Amino acid sequence: MGLDPSKLEKLIGQESDLLRALDPVTKSDIRHWCEVFGDPDPDYAQKIARGAKPAPPTMLLVWAMKALWPPRAEAREPHEQLFALLAEAGYSTVLGMGLDQEFQRPVGVGERLGYRVKVVGVSSGEEKSAFGSGYRVDLLYTFFDSKGAVVGTQGCQVFAYQTLRPAA
Repeated sequence: MGLDPSKLEKLIGQESDLLRALDPVTKSDIRHWCEVFGDPDPDYAQKIARGAKPAPPTMLLVWAMKALWPPRAEAREPHEQLFALLAEAGYSTVLGMGLDQEFQRPVGVGERLGYRVKVVGVSSGEEKSAFGSGYRVDLLYTFFDSKGAVVGTQGCQVFAYQTLRPAA
């Protein structure tokens, strides 16, 4: 199925509804993150156990991750619609290219965040890369606490592409 660029263009500037994170910030998730990335704080385990260590700011996108199961059949939000259109046209592999983060305040254990995703831009045409041909997509995530105050933003740039096929 071919890709209609005008359908992608209609999604630029559109923002999702307020989406609620599936889970609150937890000690165990903070602990796992700190262990994986080797948090240099010498007493992080005790701080986490007491709930005194905030979530590392770079964890913001963790709270926006969708559940892997059960898969949702319908793309409702603008960014979901955009990736569905790309996938239907064969651009189903996605590679992260860039991430710009700004943090307004730490996020603590027990907080349940909400977020919005805005489609900031899509490349005007197919681009070529060593990975394959595809489209560059720019998204802006804005994260809110339960009172509606912004706790941080993340600009994400990804490349949705068709994988190269070996020559016959």
